[in-house]
Formats: sequence, structure tokens, C-alpha cells
Amino acid sequence: MDVTHGGGGRPNIVILYGDQHRADAIGYENPEVRTPNLDALAQEGVVFPASYCQYPVCSPSRASFLTGQYAHTHGVTGNNQGVHPGAPMFPRLLRERGYATAAIGKMHFYPTYASYGFDHMELSEQNGPGRYEDDYHRWLANRGRIDLVDLIDQEAEFRRYAGQEYLDSFGARASDLPEELHSTTWAGDRAVAYLERAEPPFCLWLGFIKPHHPFDPPARWLEVYDEQNLSPLPGWTETIPAPDAGKRGYFAYEPLTLPTLRRVMAHYYATISHVDAQVGRVLQVLRRRGLEDTVVIYTADHGEFLGYHHLLLKGAYLYEPLVRVPLVMARLGEGDWAAGRRENALVESIDVTSTILASAGVEQPSPVQGCDLTPVLRGERDEHRETVFSQSGGMSMQMLRAGRWKLIQAARERDRMLFDLKQDPTELRNLYDEPGYRDVGSELERRLLERLCGEVRTPSYAQAPAGATSLEQGAARGPAHRGLTPYAAASEAALRELARRAEGERA
Repeated sequence: MDVTHGGGGRPNIVILYGDQHRADAIGYENPEVRTPNLDALAQEGVVFPASYCQYPVCSPSRASFLTGQYAHTHGVTGNNQGVHPGAPMFPRLLRERGYATAAIGKMHFYPTYASYGFDHMELSEQNGPGRYEDDYHRWLANRGRIDLVDLIDQEAEFRRYAGQEYLDSFGARASDLPEELHSTTWAGDRAVAYLERAEPPFCLWLGFIKPHHPFDPPARWLEVYDEQNLSPLPGWTETIPAPDAGKRGYFAYEPLTLPTLRRVMAHYYATISHVDAQVGRVLQVLRRRGLEDTVVIYTADHGEFLGYHHLLLKGAYLYEPLVRVPLVMARLGEGDWAAGRRENALVESIDVTSTILASAGVEQPSPVQGCDLTPVLRGERDEHRETVFSQSGGMSMQMLRAGRWKLIQAARERDRMLFDLKQDPTELRNLYDEPGYRDVGSELERRLLERLCGEVRTPSYAQAPAGATSLEQGAARGPAHRGLTPYAAASEAALRELARRAEGERA
């Protein structure tokens, strides 16, 4: 087979991007999770188990990955906010260097089709107005279907009709769509079609909606798992610890039992296995076409509690399962990156952005705040960063980890925490107010201030209008720019039917 190299010695770049993927819910970390393709990719590349996102919410985290900047720099602190057009964006920088650039699947940009330097965009969105104007849901509606299980979980006007079964299962149930119509399959289909015709050098960012809730895999993937034999992940507690009690969540978590958690885990793992199958399809096309000079990355925007401290999904504090994300980086073919290695260096998601630029021979502009991982990938050094940093709550909460020590600093004194991750990896003993640890806390606070001082926040470029529902926003800004999109019209009809049924049950 002839090998096709990226143009001018520049490798192709394929970014495989999950959503809400807990770092230890993957085969090479946990054999109970079936991810043969990601496991194989890990054998060809480098695994970073201490990789941290910069803001464990979809849009802010993706804005950090896009720009290589912290949230307090790029200014995006919530969903349905857009990156300022003057910010550095790796797709634009690559395009200027001669790359073809494509975004396929979930991006969670605002506005939905803000290109940010992409030549080609085929999107499948979930939360917010994007689902009412994207390619996937228009394609789905043209086949006479909507993704009702997902709608009921994601959109407030639908969720009020969810019913007790939904609440009891924490939204974990098989998809109402056949596998060939599921968003994960659609994203894989579109990525394969793009790669079949792509000419080097190219950069593809392939984003999956899953394993983000609802955990609704096609039924076939549930058959892979026997929920009764699944082991709770580290951090599961029988009750909610006092510091986490009363925190508002997507569900009331007090009723969560271990059998129910195992059922949720089976559905969550099944969505990951379905994603893994698409990863395999992508790798197969690259090899069949001889596109061996390709950098392949798997990571995610943020993690998932999955029983940690008796919680599910995300929110609350900047605990490890939320801020740590999977990271595998491989250079296919005979590149100079080491293969089959596990590097415990502290890494931030914005470092991946810097490494993408370095791989393409693009000089990193000064507004980019990441650090190139190439020396670690080549095995030239083991250390990378002394600290890693994350934020949440509109910047009201900050996290800094240095080695074994982790600080969570917050606007409210009762929310401040200090953990020794060596002795307490599941963050159950808060040392912040203990006299013997004040020097450690003070030193971490000093380092945290160094991260924050001197940075100028850039305001976000666009923000969703206050008070409008996602359906109304999507209908107003859909591809036709007038009237309801086909998917919005079908969704509105489904909403009327749910309301009619609910009224009939009350009668």
C-alpha cells in the first residue's frame, strides 16, 4: 500500500472528541468498559491519565480547546455563548497554513454555524438552539423521526412531561431510534464520508454528543453489558457526603441505590462502546487510504460523576471525575512519538491545542496559553507542568492541582477545599481548615493567584437572548431564517402530544 503523507511534511490531524466522558470509563483504564478501538489507539500512542479540562461545562471547555486559552481569557463561561472573533483559533491558524479544516458532529458553538476557521461543517447538536437548525436533526426530520428520548432529557419544556419512569432511571434507557439513525452513527457516517475524499493536509474535528446524558444507546449496545456484574467506580458512597448535600443537580440523587447505579453505568458504558465503534471506522479509513502520517487524538470536554459522592452527571465542586478527561495522542505510521506509553505528567486540555499547532508547523501566537507536549510525546522528558488549573461557576470557583495536593478556591468560604490526593484520592477529607495544612493551602493559593493575575478577560462575542426557549431560538435562527425548521415543527407537534396525554391522565 502506498502511504499518503500530509502535504509538505505536515501530518493530517484527526481529533475525536467525546462529551462528558469520565477518564476511567475507558477500556485501557477499566476492563469492564469495552473500547477495543480506543485501546488499540492507546497502544499506538501515549496515554495521559492526568489530563485536566479547563472548565467542566460543554461550551466553555470547547472554547478553551478551540483557542488554547483559559476561560478567564476567552470569556466564555456558559453554554450558548460564542468566542470573540479576534481570539486565536487553531482551525483558522491551520487553514492559513494550507490545511483543509472540517467540523463534524457536536461542536456546541454559538451561533451554531460560527465557522471559527472551518471550511466544512456538518453538525449534530444537543443542548440549546443548535438542535433545531443543525444538519443531523434536519436529516432526521426528513426521515419522519425525532429523538424524543433525548428531547425529554435536554429541553425543559419537554422534561416536565418526562414521567416517573424517567426520574427513577435517571434518564438511562435505550434510544427510541434505530442504530442507523442515532446521532453517534450519523457522526461516524459523515466523518467516514469526509475522510474518503479528503486531500492532505487536513484537520478533522469529529465531536460526539455521547456519552453525554441521557445515556440512551441503541439497544444492541446494551447487550454488551451485564449490569449486575459492574463494579462501582472509585468514589461511590452509599449516601451523599455532607459538603455535597443540598447541591442542586439535574436529578434528586438521594434515592440513588447501587443496583440503580449499575443500570445507569451499563447505559453509560454502552454509549461509550457505540462511540468506540465509530473510532474504529475512522481508523480503518485512514489505514485503507494509506493516510498513515496522521496525528489522532481522543479526548473530551469534561467528565462525569457516575456515582462519585453519590452523584451523577456534573455540577457541584471541581472534583476529579469532572475535571479529568481521557487523553490519547498517537502519530500513526513511523512518526517520532513514542508508542504504547503511559505518561503521568500533569496536562491541560489547552496543551493539546498547542501540540496540534506545533505538529502542523504553526508558530504559537502569544494569546495561546497552552504548552506543547511534543517533548513528552517523543520521550525526551517526563515532566510537563508543575500545576493544572480549572474553573467553573462563572469564575466563582477555581481549582489548582500541584502534585499530590489539590485546592478548590471559591467565592464562599464554606466551599473552599484542600485535598491530599495521595492519601485521599476520592476527595472525602477536606483539609482546608485543618491547622497542620495551612502552609500547603497558602502556597497553592499563591500559585493560583499567579495563574489569574495579569490576564485580561475578553468578553464573549454572542449570547443567547434571555427568556427564549431553545425551540424558539432555533426556530428563529434556523437555516431558512423564517418559520419553523422541519425538526422544530416535528418537535413542537410532539410537545403538544405530550401535553395532551398529560392532560388526559390528570382527567
